[in-house]
Amino acid sequence: MYRLLTLFIFLFFNNVLSAQTEEPVTLHTATGDLYGSLILPANKNKFDLVILQVGSGPTDRKGNNPLGVTADSYLMLAHELAKNNIATLLFDKRGVAASREAGKDESKLVFDDFIKDLEEWIELLRKDNRVKKLIVAGHSEGSLIAMVAVQHVKSDKYISISGPAKAIDEIITWQLKKQAPALASAADSLFNKMRKGEKIDSVPPCYLHFSGRAYNPI
Repeated sequence: MYRLLTLFIFLFFNNVLSAQTEEPVTLHTATGDLYGSLILPANKNKFDLVILQVGSGPTDRKGNNPLGVTADSYLMLAHELAKNNIATLLFDKRGVAASREAGKDESKLVFDDFIKDLEEWIELLRKDNRVKKLIVAGHSEGSLIAMVAVQHVKSDKYISISGPAKAIDEIITWQLKKQAPALASAADSLFNKMRKGEKIDSVPPCYLHFSGRAYNPI
C-alpha cells in the first residue's frame, strides 16, 4: 500500500511538472528589453497561445504586487491552461519587476506605451511556428490595453477578464470616494478639465494620512 501511494504521488507530480515547463522570452524594444515566460503544455510542438496583459499598478507577470498582493494568480491560471494544451505568455510590463530598466520617467509614460509593447509581443509570438491560434487576454486595466492592441495587430481571439464597464475617470473618482474621499472632488475637477480638452499644467499637492501612512496620490 505504501509503495502504491508513493508511486501515485510520483506520477501525479511528474504529470503536473510536465505541464508547467517555463521558457524565457525577451522582447527587444527601442527603449529597453521586456522579459517574460512562456508557460508551455506537455505537448510543446503545437499549441494555442494566450498572451496575458496584466492589470494596473506594479503587478508582475505572476500576478503579485509589492503593495501587498502575493497571489500568483496569473501563474496559477497559466498552469491550468497548460493542462489543457494551451500555452501562456506572462510578461513584466515596462517599469515593473524584471522589465524595470525599460521604464521611462513616469511623467513621460503614457497609456499608448503599454499598447505598443503588447502589439510587439503579439508580433513576436506570431513568428513562433508552434502557435496554432493566438489569443490576447487582458485583466482589469490590461483588458483596455488588449482591446486597443488587437485592433492594430492580428489575433485569433480576444478575452476581457474583469474589464472596466465605465470610463476610467468615473472609476477612479468612485474608488477615491470609497478609499480616500478627501481627494475625490480634486480628482473630479481635474477630469472635468480633461473632458473639456483643457491642458493641465500643474496638479495641486494633496496630502492625507491614510491607513497609517502618508500618501500624495494626486
